[in-house]
Amino acid sequence: MSIEKSPAHKELRNVWTVDRKAFETQKWDQEEEVRQLRAEVYHIASMSLIFQGVIFTAVSQTNLLNCSLAWSPILLSAFVGIASMFAVADKLYELGIVKDEINRSDANITALDNILDRLDKEGADLPLNDSTPRADVHDDPKAGLKEVKSWYGLLALFFLFFFSLIISLFSQR
Repeated sequence: MSIEKSPAHKELRNVWTVDRKAFETQKWDQEEEVRQLRAEVYHIASMSLIFQGVIFTAVSQTNLLNCSLAWSPILLSAFVGIASMFAVADKLYELGIVKDEINRSDANITALDNILDRLDKEGADLPLNDSTPRADVHDDPKAGLKEVKSWYGLLALFFLFFFSLIISLFSQR
């Protein structure tokens, strides 16, 4: 039977179509948040590198920095390195959580697509009492930690650590 002859089926199609559009909008917002978090990771790393470069420049030219405490540039460089590593790890953790939310949105969109396809095939013969979209969604409690431990995350943290270590070693004189 045609879906046009059943107002209940027609209304369900409208509701599911609106839900699908809402999940697509939510997914787009989440993808925008991922782009923003990645930009923040690059911003934190670049600011750390700039600060480390200022320390290196000041230490390498004796007429710019006359410091009676030799440990102060080392400590400053180490502090900036550790703080930037924690800040990058925090942003990567948030990035992993948002990626998990994107996966859930994708699962909901797929479930709605499947039920809409089923409605198109079966029409008004689709039973209403057991026809609800069911998404296979698994909430991953370690999603943020997985992103920190990914190649991207470990490489970023290693780079910040290594650069901070080099600047600290050059600051010892």
